[in-house]
Parts: sequence; C-alpha cells; structure tokens
Amino acid sequence: MQVILIGGFAGAEKKDLLFSIGNELIARSKNVCALVIESIEDNEKTSLKIDPALMVKEMRNIPCTFISDLVAELPEIGRQSSFDHLLVEVPFSLPPGNVKKAIVTSGFKHLSFAPAICMLDVNMLKVNAEMIPKIVKTLILESEIIVAGANPADDKPIAALDRILEVNPDIKVFEHSAGSGGYRIGDFVEMIVNWDNKAL
Repeated sequence: MQVILIGGFAGAEKKDLLFSIGNELIARSKNVCALVIESIEDNEKTSLKIDPALMVKEMRNIPCTFISDLVAELPEIGRQSSFDHLLVEVPFSLPPGNVKKAIVTSGFKHLSFAPAICMLDVNMLKVNAEMIPKIVKTLILESEIIVAGANPADDKPIAALDRILEVNPDIKVFEHSAGSGGYRIGDFVEMIVNWDNKAL
C-alpha cells in the first residue's frame, strides 16, 4: 500500500487535493482509502464530488495524538481491505515528513510512500526567506512537494515561489491557481504514484 500524506494550513484546499487524487486513482481502477480530519467548520469541507468507491474515514483533529491515532488505525485499515493507496490529511501543525518518519519507525510491512506533500498559500511567502515563520519553514523543509496556491489575479507569484526554493532547494514546486485548474491532476498523480520510493 502506498501512503500519500498531504499537509498544510487550514483553508489551503487540502481536502480538495486529497479527494481529487482519490478520484483520479479510483478512475485508474485502484482501491483507495482516505483518512481526513473531521471538519469543525462548513468552509473546511470540500465542494468536490467524491467518487462513491473511495472509502473515507474521519480522524479527530487533535494534533498531539494524531500520529499515535494514525498508527493505531493502520492495522484496522489493512484488515478492512487490500488498499492500493492510503491518502492521509495531516494537521497543519505536523509536517508530513514527520508523520512519515513515525510510520516508518512503527515497523509496518508492505508500505511505500509517495512524496510528502504540503499545500501552501504563496501569499505567506512574500518576504525574505529569513523572515518566513518557523512553522512554515519546517513544513517546507519536511516536505518533498509543495503545491503552491496562488490568487489568479496575483501577477507576482513567482517571486513568492522563489522563497520556497531558498528554504529547500531540493523540493518540487507545483503551482496551482485556485479555481483555474492550475495543475492537471492526472499529471500530478502520475508523478506521485511513480515516486522512486521502495516498499518498506
């Protein structure tokens, strides 16, 4: 089973990305489970139509116990079905890379990982890299792909995206303009499912 971890701040369209990936994988005849953080506010929910074949489970939004809750949930998921992919929405205060490390050290067999993904609003990065808040810098350092959302009316998103590369030159940046379909989900899914990461 390939684990796909998606982190980022609340309101960064994490659920939209997660369900878009799930729908695309289902269209490719894959068996997919999605673990999402339960929504407290209606505006945190996705407006995307979710394929009924996608198994969706909600987890409590308690960052301090999220990793232990996730580790406890993994055997149950394995008993329910033989899933090809597990999509996980990660709380904003936890870098996806840290969650990945915790799963790896828990000793689960037959898991592989897609790159750790972080959704980020580039408007938070219109400053020098040295001035980026520590939590944002940690998210960038502990992720392998940044999906950078930008306002379509913003004529200077590239300067903000350069801040990401100043923090982590090895990261892949995927630009996404909200409402414009800025990335093609099929291409994005192709990249993450074929990530060079051997099963553990």
